Amino acid sequence: PAWLPPLLAAPGCRVVGFGERTSIFALAASIPTAGEAGPGEGARLTPASVWAAVERSLGKSDAEMAEATGADSLHDEEDLVLPKLLLLHTIMRRLGVDGVRYVRTMGNAEGVLVYEPLWSGSGEGVP
Repeated sequence: PAWLPPLLAAPGCRVVGFGERTSIFALAASIPTAGEAGPGEGARLTPASVWAAVERSLGKSDAEMAEATGADSLHDEEDLVLPKLLLLHTIMRRLGVDGVRYVRTMGNAEGVLVYEPLWSGSGEGVP
């Protein structure tokens, strides 16, 4: 929507992505880098880091994707990893979002919207 880009460009704007293990944000935060674990919960995802996750996912089998992100974490959705990463990258680039902080929640909990530490100050100490 037309009203969203100006809000995202406002000084001090924060973008928080939340969801459970198979959410688009969780996947981007779980893809490991060269021999290291993915950045995990609390990670600041950038278009560059999401694109790097796309590149690390190319050519991987479903079994390799499940293993790379945690054997039981994909719940038979291994085939959705690459489309979800591409969608996240495209949306971030299209809307000019330079970073999203991932916070793991049980689904799209409305309580996140009223949890003040996410939206005020530096966000330090937010689980």
